[in-house]
Amino acid sequence: MAPSKKDGDSVPVFEMKGGSALVCDAPDNQTLETYLDPGEWENLDPVAKEGFTLHDQRDMQRMGKNIVALDCYLVGTIVQALIVINNESYAASSWQATLLIFASVIGIGIFNIFGVKHLPFAEGVFVVLHFFAFFPIIIVILVLAPKTTASNVFLKFTENGSGWPSTAWATLVGQVSAMFSVLGSDSVAHMAEEVEDAGSVVPRSMVWSFMINIPFTFGMVISYLYCITSLDDALADPTGYPFIYVFRQATGSRAGTTGMTVVILLLLIMITISAMASTSRQTFAFARDNGLPFSSWIGAVSALPE
Repeated sequence: MAPSKKDGDSVPVFEMKGGSALVCDAPDNQTLETYLDPGEWENLDPVAKEGFTLHDQRDMQRMGKNIVALDCYLVGTIVQALIVINNESYAASSWQATLLIFASVIGIGIFNIFGVKHLPFAEGVFVVLHFFAFFPIIIVILVLAPKTTASNVFLKFTENGSGWPSTAWATLVGQVSAMFSVLGSDSVAHMAEEVEDAGSVVPRSMVWSFMINIPFTFGMVISYLYCITSLDDALADPTGYPFIYVFRQATGSRAGTTGMTVVILLLLIMITISAMASTSRQTFAFARDNGLPFSSWIGAVSALPE
């Protein structure tokens, strides 16, 4: 699929296999029907026929935030934390963490390039593991870990030495990072071009992701708050992760802590695979609209040999 221009057109299009055309750019008042072949127009989602101009299409392609870098950082540093758990003589250093982060980027990138056909299977495994791993981990920490009081969980507020002038300021700033746990719901919007009946499937997926995951998230937060008996000790944990501190307090063993941490790591790897797939589609769509440097190279797609 290579960029070209149709006779009489003033906008670049992609000539696709079979003679169809996908528009890169067009006047904002033009609709998709102007440029699609009759057969494509008849098969198009009714929502796109009635409501969307090409300007709307470009806006949707640019939605969302790129969390791939942060996910890869978490994968790399949690791997390093596993080394700390199992080797007391190991002194974690920043350059080693950086190499592990690079390794996670490369590994997840290789899967998205060469294992893309297995992405639906990976997503299915993720959903199953996400659901069935939640309850064992929560039950273990609630049953075995030492507990703080309900007043500390619900009534004690502190800015934890962050340096902000008040607890209110610290709360407003801190909630931004807490929102990270629900950022992924818009990822499906970036994959809309590959979804059948996207006009209904995509918004339903986004809504259900909130409806299902928010109760789980709230329950997880409350459970962890009860299990953090010393905030200073949790923040000073040698792994750098307070959740691993809670695992160690609950299990009292390296094997138990390692096993529970590996479950979290596997879930995070699967999340990062999905996030990278979503980001790659978003990047391609933006390049297709000439919105990135080297767009002609990034947005070019070659047909597979038959």
